[in-house]
Amino acid sequence: LESSPSPVTIGPIDRLGVAKAVITSRLALRHLPLATVLRRYRERPVAPRRGGLDAPALAHRFASARHFSPLARQCLRDSLALGTWLKDKGVAPTLVFGVAAPAFSAHCWHRDWLRSMPRDSASGCTVMPPTWFSPSVVVKRD
Repeated sequence: LESSPSPVTIGPIDRLGVAKAVITSRLALRHLPLATVLRRYRERPVAPRRGGLDAPALAHRFASARHFSPLARQCLRDSLALGTWLKDKGVAPTLVFGVAAPAFSAHCWHRDWLRSMPRDSASGCTVMPPTWFSPSVVVKRD
């Protein structure tokens, strides 16, 4: 069992950055076709790496700041927001879409950081954990 990163202090910059990423993802999903949203996500450049935080610590920081965002959690919106936020911090995430059968359901998550995030904030979906899904589509920068 992996230990979670030590508690971090979340400042206003992180809160605003995460809220912006979540709201931007929501607006994109409401007003653009999914294919366009995913293409833009995939093509978004990864910023130069800054700071000394590693990917799991950044994912934990996002999860902590996400509590201050005004929208309910939803796996697609939050996965896009997390990925955008990580790219802005210099980390290239891998977004995964999966399906479960026979009662068809879909889910998405970031493969590389799932284990490092608190269980209730890793995706916003608490019905079934991502381990129950068969990965179907992987979205990452070429």
